[in-house]
Amino acid sequence: MFKYFYSILFFLLMTTSALANNGDAIYKGRIMDIKKSNVMENTTDYKATVKLLDGPKKGETVVLNQTVLIGETALNYKVGDKVLLTQSKDLENKDTFYITDYYRSDSLLLLFALFIVVTVFVAGKHGLMAIISMVVSFLIISKLTLPLIVSGNNAIFVTTITALLLIPTIFYISHGFTKKANIAIVGVLIAILITSLLTMYFVNITYITGLTDDDTLFLQFFSEGSFDLRSIYIAGVIISLSGILDDATISQVSIVEQLKKAGKKLSAYDLYKRAMGVGKDHISSMINTLVLVYAGSSLPLLLIFLNTQYPPSQLVNLEVITEEVVRTLVGSIGLILAIPITTYIAARYYSEKGKE
Repeated sequence: MFKYFYSILFFLLMTTSALANNGDAIYKGRIMDIKKSNVMENTTDYKATVKLLDGPKKGETVVLNQTVLIGETALNYKVGDKVLLTQSKDLENKDTFYITDYYRSDSLLLLFALFIVVTVFVAGKHGLMAIISMVVSFLIISKLTLPLIVSGNNAIFVTTITALLLIPTIFYISHGFTKKANIAIVGVLIAILITSLLTMYFVNITYITGLTDDDTLFLQFFSEGSFDLRSIYIAGVIISLSGILDDATISQVSIVEQLKKAGKKLSAYDLYKRAMGVGKDHISSMINTLVLVYAGSSLPLLLIFLNTQYPPSQLVNLEVITEEVVRTLVGSIGLILAIPITTYIAARYYSEKGKE
């Protein structure tokens, strides 16, 4: 889930010039005129006049002819649509253009703006700080983590360092420089350390290679196989876990804090026991959320396997399924462990504080 969200955020924050690859390969354009005709069965021929909206050729109009297979795509271009154009050279070394897709950035920006408005309107200052911490997270990952991995550094090591930097940063931005944040940070880091070790262990014993989807195949192709995809997979689990532990840990510390205020004489054991009563409900709801999120993101894959003749006992041994099982269960274990760890640390702290 998080990789898709960061992909959207990355797309939204890119400048037009970056999207256009400095203007020499990809352009944004608006269809001014378009005519369609059936060239032969199962194909449609587009003849379109498109005005370029960016790059060094901005304002110019190009005419293109393009044939697409009916059924291969649901695209139905019409006058007024914003599209992405790819520029290439023909056999005579002349510029030629063809439509690659719709231009969707404007719609995504509108949705992102709506997200910000709703968040700030409902959550106020807390919502604003959460948005700021989200942007900071993106910047750390895009400007530090990804370049270090691309440079050839071990993905697990880089991601671990990222977590050590990312978690305190987003916690302090969202919750301030408080004891509550300090305790939650310690609990999260311990849980992530344990979960990272578990992930590495189960990746090894389940023989996960990381070569199961188009993303990794493209990565191997464009990087000439220079990445350790198993490390990339483990790094992805660490990053994902870092993003789901904020709510659970901060909530548990707050519960302990309020219990101590309500009962001055409560011992560390009593604080832990009562706070874990709420924590168990939190664990149940968060696990259900985590499983459903992963199931939703893998729904097309699950539907494919539902229509196969292979029994579940065989399907679960396929790497593409094993990856999701390991990711879901390890993430759940990390979440489960984070709550009692954080609650214990908070209970000890507030019980000792009450004796002062």
